[in-house]
Amino acid sequence: MKFLRQAWYAAAWAEDLQASLVGRTILGERVVLFRKPNGTPAAIGGVCPHRFAPLERGRLEGDAVSCPYHGLTFSCTGQCVRNPHGDGRIPKNARVPSYPLLEKDTVVWIWMGDPAKADPAKVPDFPLLNDTVNYTRTAGQLLNMSLRWDLMLDNLLDLSHAGFLHLANLGSEAFSRGKMDVERHGTRLQVNNLYPNGLPAPVFVGTGACRPDVYVDYWVNVRWDPPGFMYFDAGITPTGHDRSEGVQLNSVQLLTPESATSTHYFWRLFRSYRLSDSGLTAGIEQMVSQAFRTEDEPMVAAVQNNMAGRELMDLQPVMLSLDGGAVRARRIIEELIRQEDEHMAPVAA
Repeated sequence: MKFLRQAWYAAAWAEDLQASLVGRTILGERVVLFRKPNGTPAAIGGVCPHRFAPLERGRLEGDAVSCPYHGLTFSCTGQCVRNPHGDGRIPKNARVPSYPLLEKDTVVWIWMGDPAKADPAKVPDFPLLNDTVNYTRTAGQLLNMSLRWDLMLDNLLDLSHAGFLHLANLGSEAFSRGKMDVERHGTRLQVNNLYPNGLPAPVFVGTGACRPDVYVDYWVNVRWDPPGFMYFDAGITPTGHDRSEGVQLNSVQLLTPESATSTHYFWRLFRSYRLSDSGLTAGIEQMVSQAFRTEDEPMVAAVQNNMAGRELMDLQPVMLSLDGGAVRARRIIEELIRQEDEHMAPVAA
């Protein structure tokens, strides 16, 4: 599997990155994340070039990381700055990569490509994550899943499955008559879904947003930025009423490939009702996590197993109208990877 490298990826939730070392594999590369004494996040390669020890097991010394095996110390630029052995000379090749990081909207983002191309303007915006007046948000969640990230993207951009796989929590019978509209704006997709005139999904009943016998219009509008970053504007309102009369249960969902067959799944929900109920917040976290772990993950794992390492489009899958968002996202990613490859290709003599 090829990854888009000239792109930002979610590396950590800001609150999870403190004055300690966090090891993580991103696009198959081991990195170690930390905060410098001034609070700025930093990331360097996570494998010592001497005997390939994991640097996340070492010590954070100011803005440098000391290897736990033989004590070589690497600055936040990746350069070895201390060799505690012999005459202390530092070998020329004693260095690890350094990665640009940017902290924005409660997320720490990492650039895995050419550092000179790390444009902060390319980080997607999630400003509502900073709104603690009109919304209450869950803690930032991270699920590590042994699943291909592109299959997880398909799953999130095709929400019709909730009417079958998630009927006990997130879905409703109205999903079977849902309407989808997909718009492309540059490399961004807006996938708008409306599930009209149905009984509310259990998540809204269970959280006190709606009585179980009230018919509602249920909307889930997804803004997708490549490679795998989504803002879900979701809610219900009594059938035929304006959305301003309803409630919202929105989310940010971010997919960062760990390897060809595993993914870091970052998610955070925020709601517009019962803002001061911390017990409700914890309950929502538990319910949604359980849905991912016991419903989505086993199903996508079964799909992945049946594909046996083959690419989705090579298998010539049957296509339905509900696949519009996922298929267009795949095409955009393919376009971007092709452009990246063309730019990196050597010029013929």
